[in-house]
Amino acid sequence: MGGTGSVGRLVVREATELGHDVAALVRDPNRATSVLPAGVTLVDGDLTTGAGMDEAVDGIDAITATVDGDARRVDYEGVLRILLALDNRHAHIVLMSAIGIANVGAASPLPDWKRRGSV
Repeated sequence: MGGTGSVGRLVVREATELGHDVAALVRDPNRATSVLPAGVTLVDGDLTTGAGMDEAVDGIDAITATVDGDARRVDYEGVLRILLALDNRHAHIVLMSAIGIANVGAASPLPDWKRRGSV
C-alpha cells in the first residue's frame, strides 16, 4: 500500500531486489508502471475506498503500508480495510506514515485518528 510514493518506491525496489514477490495496490496503473520495477504485480485499487483490497491481500504474507493523506481516511479507515480484507489470515504488517507531521501542535482531531490507525 503506497508503493508509488517517495518512500513506497524505495520499499518496493528493495523488496524486489531481495527476491520477494511484490504486489502493489495502485490507483493509477499507468503511473505505477513508470515508477516501479519490472515484475511487480500491480493491483488496481484504492485504500480509501477498499477497491481492489481483496485481490491485493490474496496469498500475501506481509504488507508494508507507506501511506499518506487524510489521517482518518488513510491511517484509520485504510488500515481497517486492510485488516478486514485479510479476514483473520495471518500477515506481518508494517505501517509507515508521516501524516500530520507538518501540523504538530495544531488544534485538530488528526492525532486521535493517527493513534487509532496505529493501535
